[in-house]
Amino acid sequence: MIWFISRTLLGLLATLLVAAAIIFFALDLLPGDPARFMLGLNATPDALAALQQQLGLDRSPPERFFSWLGSMLKGDFGTSVARGEAVGAMIAGRLAVTLPLALLAMLLSAAIGVGAGLAAALRRGTLIDRGVMALARLGMAVPNFWLGMLLVLLFSLLLRWLPPGGFVPWMVNPGAAFASLVLPALALALPLAATLAHAVRTAIADVASADFMRLSLAKGLTAREALWRHGVPDAALPLLSLLALHFAWLVASTVIVENVFYLPGLGRLIFDALADNDRVVIRAALLVLVLAMSVTTFLIRLAAVWVDPRLSARSIE
Repeated sequence: MIWFISRTLLGLLATLLVAAAIIFFALDLLPGDPARFMLGLNATPDALAALQQQLGLDRSPPERFFSWLGSMLKGDFGTSVARGEAVGAMIAGRLAVTLPLALLAMLLSAAIGVGAGLAAALRRGTLIDRGVMALARLGMAVPNFWLGMLLVLLFSLLLRWLPPGGFVPWMVNPGAAFASLVLPALALALPLAATLAHAVRTAIADVASADFMRLSLAKGLTAREALWRHGVPDAALPLLSLLALHFAWLVASTVIVENVFYLPGLGRLIFDALADNDRVVIRAALLVLVLAMSVTTFLIRLAAVWVDPRLSARSIE
């Protein structure tokens, strides 16, 4: 187990290092001079040179990369050139929106997807099974931003149950802040829940025909008892791997959904920084997103090993 955790941590660090290099040099290769873009065409040569020095543009790309990486490891995310604010404080404030949104979306997707998939699996061949699978296929085909607009039309404009957008800070009104996240969380969760429902139904159907399930039935267990005692735990492993893969998609989708609902989250911060060509903010925010996805994947892998310790031994072979 210790060897498995060590190897996984090394893989996590390697992923973050490669991601940091890709993020830095991809933005570095963009055409144009960021300093001239920020100051405008009428900037004086002295002001232009001063800003280029502040951004580190007077040094070679490898020097800038390792300097930036060293600062990030120390917790120094730099200063936004467009706004003049500390990037670390900006990201911390936006994470107070993005992290609860992603967590709520993940919980909703797991509850809806697993529940619907189990209902379909326990009633295979019935109208419930066909209905759940039809809705799952429809949900997988619907873009979350379009789904978000439909949710606003239904729950905000028609029923007037939830706010259509914006965000009330947690410290001002926690209840209103939570209500502001419900619709965007549903827009993120429902497509993922459709994928989970289809995967759960397929996994349970595969397990139901396994030899150990027939043995359980021969020992006197009913089909439902055998499924809950042996089938569901065995099907949990591929579902954990699926959750790890789709969480990355969910976090990336917050960039779009936060803009649809005007949420001041990390995705909105990246969008605004792209409009301002503020590469200091873009690099730091993207790396934080990669860190969140990598850490979540690491935790889900640990959960999979906890469910089945044999995975730890397999990773050594």
